[in-house]
Amino acid sequence: MADEFGDRVRRMTASLSPSAARVASYLEQNRATVLASSALQIAAQLGTSDATVIRAVQSLGFNG
Repeated sequence: MADEFGDRVRRMTASLSPSAARVASYLEQNRATVLASSALQIAAQLGTSDATVIRAVQSLGFNG
């Protein structure tokens, strides 16, 4: 089975800021958790802002 999201994260990590790369890594490693979480909840887990989470998701090619 293809892992399109994982492939995207691995392909784009080098072009992301350090904060966005950390968010992307967290998203990939905790998929079930993040599907049921808000940007604010994810940010709290990472010790960053919800804006950073949203920018990271957008940098990965998603709307937000």
